[in-house]
Amino acid sequence: MHISNRSFGWRAYAREWIRPFGMEAALIALGICAYVVLYRYSEHELRGAAVKHGHGTVERVVLTSKGRRSFDLIRVLTLRVNEQAVTFPTNTAFTAGEVVGVTYRVGVSGRIYIDDVYSAAKQ
Repeated sequence: MHISNRSFGWRAYAREWIRPFGMEAALIALGICAYVVLYRYSEHELRGAAVKHGHGTVERVVLTSKGRRSFDLIRVLTLRVNEQAVTFPTNTAFTAGEVVGVTYRVGVSGRIYIDDVYSAAKQ
């Protein structure tokens, strides 16, 4: 009877200390797996995508902060490129309705990824 009490004591100890750390390890492993899967997806999405140059129209300009505790403001543009609305953060001042030059790539899924936005007069 004394031996069985020790085994229950060990199980209680394991329940108290090992399970929480086991759950944390499982969550960390799950996070790493999610990161790897998303990285592989984005790598596959742009593999072999040619860089293209074209024109886009600025639909909307929104001033927003870089983060929760940051006072620095950036402009987030909503552009219309090839019939698709795409957002792009920039510090350059553009106005709504302005036609801009765009350097972009088209992914396997058809989504447009913008690399650069510049004034159309710069071309």
